[in-house]
Order: sequence, then C-alpha cells, then structure tokens
Amino acid sequence: MSKKGIFGKPLDYSKHARDRMRELGISEEEVEKIRDFGSIVSSVKNKEVKRLGKKRKGIKAVFLKFKNTVKVKTVIREGMV
Repeated sequence: MSKKGIFGKPLDYSKHARDRMRELGISEEEVEKIRDFGSIVSSVKNKEVKRLGKKRKGIKAVFLKFKNTVKVKTVIREGMV
C-alpha cells in the first residue's frame, strides 16, 4: 500500500525547529508520528501543517516538502500560555 504526501520521507530539522523541540520537550519520534499520522491542518504548495492530538491541546509541526526530503520548519505545543 502506497502512502501519498510526506509519509515516511526523511526529515531535515531547521535550527529553529531543534531549538523549539528542546524548549518544549518534543522528541524526533513525536515529530515523525506527526509526519506520518497527524491530521492536516493546512496544505499550500510545498508547505504542510499537521497536528497530532486534540485541537488546542496537541502538537503541530510545519513541514516544507521537497522532492526527496522534508524540512521541519517549526513545532508548536498547543495550549501553552
């Protein structure tokens, strides 16, 4: 069975994404789960925003799609004040 989109593609993390992950305690494994199983929040051209978990309480990631890889631009833990 073939999956479309960014499922399973290698991830390349921006410095900003790494910093946010460290600040928010989000692991690479969690970002991989968002990539593969998250709900699409928005998708425009080469940019895709996905969420894992409930609205306003989940984790979102912004992905930039390229031919052979996916760049993680940032991650957001929703519901944090």
